[in-house]
Amino acid sequence: MANNPFNVMYGMIPTSIVAREDSYERIRQDFESDGVLAMAYLIEGVRGSGKTVLLRSLCRHFSSEDSWIVVNAFPGEDIISSFAEGIYNQMKAKKLISGWTLNLSLPYISFSLQGEKEKLSPKISAEQFLKKAKENGKKVLLAIDDVVSNQAMATFAAFYQAMIGMDLPFFLLMSGTYENVDALINGKASSFLSRTPKVVLEPLDQITMSLAYQKYLNCNPAQAAALAAFTKGYAFAFQVVGKICFDEKKQELDEAAKTEIDNYLASNGYNVIWNHFTEAEKQIAIALAKSKGGDVRSIRESVGMKDSNFANYRARMIQKGYLTNNGYGKIAFALPRFAKFLPRAVPEAFISH
Repeated sequence: MANNPFNVMYGMIPTSIVAREDSYERIRQDFESDGVLAMAYLIEGVRGSGKTVLLRSLCRHFSSEDSWIVVNAFPGEDIISSFAEGIYNQMKAKKLISGWTLNLSLPYISFSLQGEKEKLSPKISAEQFLKKAKENGKKVLLAIDDVVSNQAMATFAAFYQAMIGMDLPFFLLMSGTYENVDALINGKASSFLSRTPKVVLEPLDQITMSLAYQKYLNCNPAQAAALAAFTKGYAFAFQVVGKICFDEKKQELDEAAKTEIDNYLASNGYNVIWNHFTEAEKQIAIALAKSKGGDVRSIRESVGMKDSNFANYRARMIQKGYLTNNGYGKIAFALPRFAKFLPRAVPEAFISH
């Protein structure tokens, strides 16, 4: 039996990926251009929209290029130390540095040069490694997935700006949700990140998804189009629908398949997304789920908001990838089956009195 080309594991690059060619090529070309159009990018989107897949696809590309050194770091750690350790290991493997020793005494690390007693901090060492990379004609890329606004990021931002000011070939690729990116831009690292170009992930292309379903599920065009429409372009839903149909040899979704999809979406995405809604956003979402046509006026009145307040929340929820405009004076959930998820998440809100 052939392996399932659809993968629902978080951040994995599946065989059935619907490539975001525009975003991928924009970042790749900007990083590789002789004039260097941008040295940092933020990939932004709702959880499950494919941010991590895009980031890892780009890292895979640059890792395959001899002129690049790619390092990964996590937002919850000391980013400078993690970067210093990563670039040291990469450059040592490529035989670009010699005589350096990594001293591990967790949670602190330091570096030293052969014959020198003084131990050097990760910050000073990373600067030396970047200079050595430049001498060898290498570019360095640091990837940080799922960024958050914290002191470690603020400290790293100051370090990164200093390295860029020294004309070092230090590139940065980050991904994050709208609320985390917004907190970063409005936080201590704002002077740096406010100027960083962003790629906002929109829903996947319906035609491209449909062609993928035809290829992997043996669907006819009408069946594939119906499956693609069901996902609303949500990257995670595209994989979930494909996985279930492939495993169960289905070309159309019956109620049993829809229930299985609902379970996947809830446990692997929607529960986390819902927990990040503000209280006002939750009220709006519940009112929308209860409404028959998504009429903005009736939803606004049911939550007791003024026009201006509701308009602000509506705009932010659209930016976050929660809602979409659905014709004049109407809104809808941007996420598939989210109206079906809410009675499971907050059953008390849907009990008739």
